[in-house]
Amino acid sequence: MPSNPSRKQSEASRRNLRGKEGPKTIAGKEASAANGAKNRGTKTAKARAKIIAGRQGLNDDSFYARAGCLSCQKHCMWPSFSVTTRFNQMPLGCLEEVLVSQPDLCFYYLEGLCLADFREGSATPAYGTICVTEPRFLRSFRPRDTAVSDEALNRLELGFRNQIISFVNEAELYLRRLRQQGCEETELHPRMIRILRILQDVLRRCRPCRFTGWKGHYESDDCLRWIAEGGFDK
Repeated sequence: MPSNPSRKQSEASRRNLRGKEGPKTIAGKEASAANGAKNRGTKTAKARAKIIAGRQGLNDDSFYARAGCLSCQKHCMWPSFSVTTRFNQMPLGCLEEVLVSQPDLCFYYLEGLCLADFREGSATPAYGTICVTEPRFLRSFRPRDTAVSDEALNRLELGFRNQIISFVNEAELYLRRLRQQGCEETELHPRMIRILRILQDVLRRCRPCRFTGWKGHYESDDCLRWIAEGGFDK
């Protein structure tokens, strides 16, 4: 068979092979059919990191790279490690190791503040912010006097996380613009004003990130102070 066969040659080859490959006995055929059920995808974050690195290279900003998954010697029991990983599947110890050195990689981090309790009906502020690296963090999403399954809590947390990530990305974009152009000189559009109003609430309500120790919220930053004082409404 040539290295670049014609269509007829390929069809002839397939006809010749038909019935001559694979198991011949009933037991062999049943075992072969069951092989597909055994393959349930990548089992650990470490293995997933190796696959990603082999296919398209590991992003240096990913949690896999920051946690050193490719060279990690720990016994890995977690299937994934990314911003889309469900909380009950998140390697919290590895996440904390990453955030200690680079807290701004946290889903809930913005300008030194923790947005983990910035949600309607949150019960955490009175008791202090519960960090995403704590196992009990998921329980903070349980409505009071209501029985909710762990599956539902994981969905609630992941949905809220996606909302915060989207907000943080947009807020950081507008903050860069304000700092580059000047707060008073920047032309504000309705969407920008809406995000700044939410950011104003964040500055008033949210506590410092536990890994930064940054306090004062906005007193030391002219742009944040301008937002906190409602300069965009003047």
